[in-house]
Amino acid sequence: MFILLKNLSLLNSYWSLIIPYVAFGIIGAGLMITTVPTVVIYLLLNKQVQKSMIAGAIKG
Repeated sequence: MFILLKNLSLLNSYWSLIIPYVAFGIIGAGLMITTVPTVVIYLLLNKQVQKSMIAGAIKG
């Protein structure tokens, strides 16, 4: 138990040194750029995705 707490405090010390230098805005922008088009495409093609899944399950 003590070793786990010692390692945890070391990890917290590491993150306290690294976090000020991480550009969370850029990371968030990258997540939005990759997530939004995927969700939009899925919403537009939802019926076709469902039909192809059903057809594949019936044929298989």
